[in-house]
Amino acid sequence: DSWAEMAKYDWVPAYWRRRNPARMLIWSIALTMKGTSLKEVASGADDADFEIAAKSIAASQPDAIARIGWEMNGDWFPWAAGGVEADYIAAYRRVVGIFRKASRRFTFAWCPGAGPLNSSPELAYPGDDVVDTIGLDIYDAPSAVAPAEAWNSGLEGPFGLLWLENFATRHGKPMHIGEWGVGLKDAPDNPYFVEKMSEWLRRHAGAIAFHVYFDAPPSELDNGKFPKSRERFMKLFSGAAR
Repeated sequence: DSWAEMAKYDWVPAYWRRRNPARMLIWSIALTMKGTSLKEVASGADDADFEIAAKSIAASQPDAIARIGWEMNGDWFPWAAGGVEADYIAAYRRVVGIFRKASRRFTFAWCPGAGPLNSSPELAYPGDDVVDTIGLDIYDAPSAVAPAEAWNSGLEGPFGLLWLENFATRHGKPMHIGEWGVGLKDAPDNPYFVEKMSEWLRRHAGAIAFHVYFDAPPSELDNGKFPKSRERFMKLFSGAAR
């Protein structure tokens, strides 16, 4: 919520290193804050705050994944790129430069949101030299059509999974799914979505760097809201299923 808050979270990486030093973590890095334009970030006005974050993560996890300025094609984050794509690209590239100074082992995950949102993510692509994996955040949302038809729409529709595959291939990058889950905007329990995501992930396993089920509201599986989806997830993604 503020630059001061970003500067005070240096204990977090150290905590996770103590909890499980072998665990790979993905750090979602805010590209700006409310009240600060992307142009200001690109100019270097907030370099010191990003340096604190980069050094804190590098000290504990020098080979971490940094997911900078995610879902830039939506309109809900201060770093929304619609109409200011050049500023987004310049800000993203500047922050990657800061992180690389802290650790050359960081990798960078560029991650739009799925579907026809506020702008085209392709216009905000920052360049192959500052992106290691190209991803997508995709959720099951309420739909007036049957689950199979809704899945096909998300797969083949604008900026869906088929787009991700084609765009990543065009740029010679592995794919990732930064976030996925059921229950967006109070969507009902939908184990079909979980099953189809499992099929898609396994079918593309050789080209996927990582995927993350967003096990927090609104898609949390342990709160009893989505019992069928939880059962299907545990069956498909348990150790025995691999």
